[in-house]
Amino acid sequence: MSPKVIIRDKGIKVDDENNPIEPKIKELKEKIKIESDKDKKEELNEQIQLLNQSSKILIDLTNKVLVFLEPPHTETWNILKSILSHDSQDIEHPYV
Repeated sequence: MSPKVIIRDKGIKVDDENNPIEPKIKELKEKIKIESDKDKKEELNEQIQLLNQSSKILIDLTNKVLVFLEPPHTETWNILKSILSHDSQDIEHPYV
């Protein structure tokens, strides 16, 4: 299992305060559908872009058990080792 699979399957986009951004994006898209002013629509689209650019992926591993039937992908294992070796509830890991 590669890190990308974990991110795609378990990750959700959140803002700086770990609040999901999907409801905000849906709300903005609804406003775009209703809005008739082109400038307002553009402004709303920019807000969506800002939300996406400033977001991060949250993967909640609370009460989760990961079972690997084969040795995990090296990068996945390195990420998990760093997570497992910390006593902190929240850990940020840069992923490009």
